[in-house]
Amino acid sequence: MENRRASRLSWWLALCLLALPHWAFAAMSLDEAIQVALENNFAVLSAREAVQGAEHQKKSAFADFLPKLRAEGSFTHLNETPTLTQGPTPRIPVYMNPGNPWGPPPNPGQPIGFIPATPAISRPLGEQDSWNARGSLVQPVFTGGALLNRYRLAQIGVESANTAVNRIKQDISLGVVQAYFGVLTAIELKKVADQAVLLLENQKQVSQEYYNVGMIPKNDLLRTEVQLAQRVREQTVAVNNIELAKSQFNLVLQRPLQTPVELVDMLAYEPTTFDLEDSIRVAQENRLELKEAALRVKASERQVDLAKSSYFPQVQVSLNAFKSEGGSTSALEEGWSFVAGATWNIFEWGKTREDVSAALSQVRRDELGRLQLKDQIALEVKEAFLALKVAEKNILVAKKAVEQGEENFRMAQERYKEQVGTITDVLDSQTLLTQAQTDYYNALSNYNVAKAALNRAMGLAVYQAASKP
Repeated sequence: MENRRASRLSWWLALCLLALPHWAFAAMSLDEAIQVALENNFAVLSAREAVQGAEHQKKSAFADFLPKLRAEGSFTHLNETPTLTQGPTPRIPVYMNPGNPWGPPPNPGQPIGFIPATPAISRPLGEQDSWNARGSLVQPVFTGGALLNRYRLAQIGVESANTAVNRIKQDISLGVVQAYFGVLTAIELKKVADQAVLLLENQKQVSQEYYNVGMIPKNDLLRTEVQLAQRVREQTVAVNNIELAKSQFNLVLQRPLQTPVELVDMLAYEPTTFDLEDSIRVAQENRLELKEAALRVKASERQVDLAKSSYFPQVQVSLNAFKSEGGSTSALEEGWSFVAGATWNIFEWGKTREDVSAALSQVRRDELGRLQLKDQIALEVKEAFLALKVAEKNILVAKKAVEQGEENFRMAQERYKEQVGTITDVLDSQTLLTQAQTDYYNALSNYNVAKAALNRAMGLAVYQAASKP
């Protein structure tokens, strides 16, 4: 029985392991992290829905070019059948002389007879129930360009929606890069904290031995213990920072915050060869925000053409078929007709002219906004470029400081062991070494993020290695 239960448990564990995603077994690369974020991010999903909506609007605008089939009908029931009533007629006296119609009556003042009275006669004029049906095929022939410009506006809407999706993807990718290197930096700083604790534990052991044989005062031992306690607290903070960085990473990827995070270590320095002028040129060619601004100008120009369409007549033709029965006649009536019609608003007190002027004003506003955005993007590129250069210099400075700090700490320890140096020298050199290592890993992280930010400022994929444009 126990073996059977153990076997079932093994099978369930195997199935659970198979159900885990691939990132639960292997370290995730930056490219993979970006792909996961782009697949799950709500902003991307919302932008894709906007694309679908724009596509439907485009199809709707195209449908306006095609003939439209319309149908209408009605059924009428009257409270009574419609009739035409004649009479009644009264009895009419006759005064003529039958023998001589032109002569006087035989008895003047007395009728010779009477035309009999007739009762009222009602004749139906139709039926109590009636119906009619009508079908029309309507085709617009000329609209002054209104239909064409509405369709082109819908096309611009689709292009703008797709551009917005790619822009949002770039922003999310940059957020992933920041979160990714945030985790890697937190891990490295935890290693720095661990090393600091280990060095001070060793130093404490040396100080304890020296104190036991009376070579140093207790004050030196206490100072070592105090600094060790401080480094232990920093170690705890470093552990918490890793958890927070991983939670932030999971949040960017739209995953549960407690999802395990294992990342490929990419915290390294790779020199770049970007030039500021080339970077600005690439940004002017690739920034999606500029493309969106150009599309806004283009859409405004189409709005001008759409407003001008009101200057022209609207022409359409229709083919109609009709059928009716009942009503004023019980006969079945049917037939067809072909109609060509036009409507033209000849005078509206300058309404169309004002609409066109307003649309032209919007074109100028959008063009000015595009030019302003162009200058702003050039400034963003310059800021990102300078930030990258500063981060690059900081790496070189911090790396040299680490080398000097390691040598300084080694020499301070040797001098302390020979009792020609003080514990203060050792502790100070250890603090300087820890700070130099912290600065170095922060500089590495800042450099990689700055490189991604420059790529974003130029409109390139943020996760691609920077190369000369």
